[in-house]
Amino acid sequence: MAQEQPDPEQQLHKQEGTGALPSLVPGMAEAEASALQQKLKNSICKTVQSKVDCILQLNSSILSFSSWCHYIGSL
Repeated sequence: MAQEQPDPEQQLHKQEGTGALPSLVPGMAEAEASALQQKLKNSICKTVQSKVDCILQLNSSILSFSSWCHYIGSL
């Protein structure tokens, strides 16, 4: 049996550090697409980190409130 030749577009998506942007935005230079992809990635990372920080802060507040309730209950 003959081996199938890999699709060039599939190869692009398999390469580490590349994503779908170059093929999804026709006419965009690869460097420009990579820069846009990095900007989006950084924005998403910052948003997720912000949400995680909020959750951790809320968790800390809940633990403090729980400790305070336990203390009041022991009086």
